[in-house]
Amino acid sequence: MDAIFNLLDVAEKLYSLCRTVQDNKEQCARLANFLSSMQGVLRGLQRQDPSRRPPDLDTRLAALGTCFRDAEELVNKYGSAGLLAKVFKAKTMEDDFQGVFERLEELRQLLSLSLQVEQRGQVQSVHDTVDRSEVKIDMLNEKMDKLMQDKEVKGKKAGPEAPPPAAPSQDAVAALSAVRSRFVEKASLSLLKQLLDELRTERVLNEEEAESVLEEQAARADRARCLIDIVRKKGRRASESMIAHLREKDPALTETLGLV
Repeated sequence: MDAIFNLLDVAEKLYSLCRTVQDNKEQCARLANFLSSMQGVLRGLQRQDPSRRPPDLDTRLAALGTCFRDAEELVNKYGSAGLLAKVFKAKTMEDDFQGVFERLEELRQLLSLSLQVEQRGQVQSVHDTVDRSEVKIDMLNEKMDKLMQDKEVKGKKAGPEAPPPAAPSQDAVAALSAVRSRFVEKASLSLLKQLLDELRTERVLNEEEAESVLEEQAARADRARCLIDIVRKKGRRASESMIAHLREKDPALTETLGLV
């Protein structure tokens, strides 16, 4: 984007000018820090996907160009002021620079906001892709399990004296649903944190889901309720993983809940 390229060029020249000024070094050094921070934001915008740029970006960039020109005028105006002139103009100079600093900071925040929106969108897109992939994998695993079970049952039926097939084990999602209220009542905060760590490590939960359990829920019972509901909605494999870790971390509670 030509406007951003031109602003980066102006910012670099103005930054160099600030570094060479002999008088009013304090104000010019502060301005140089603002320019350095703004250059980072502009480079980020330069790499940004054009489709994600806000509609008012051109207006903000134009305002930044005006602010840069005003800052350059101040540096030229006060950068070589004599001692007597600085004494009489000290208050005016400070007010002039402060006005530019405030405008630069406001524009920096506005331009940074568009970068943050894009970054959040990219992170969410990654999480959504991972979640969809995990759901597909679970569905494929469930189909394979069913095919294997059907094949095993048919093989046993073909034998002359094959015993009746064993009753299938209780579905993990149904098992968690059955013990939900007692889990919410009895699960300790320490146990919930351990389960979250394990489920996050296995990618059963992503970072946002784990954080929602701990940060968006204040009460222990609400955290337990949030955790078990998220896992149940993810299906059989996620529920089996939670039950396995529950057996490992708290055998006594597992026995009380009848999940042994």
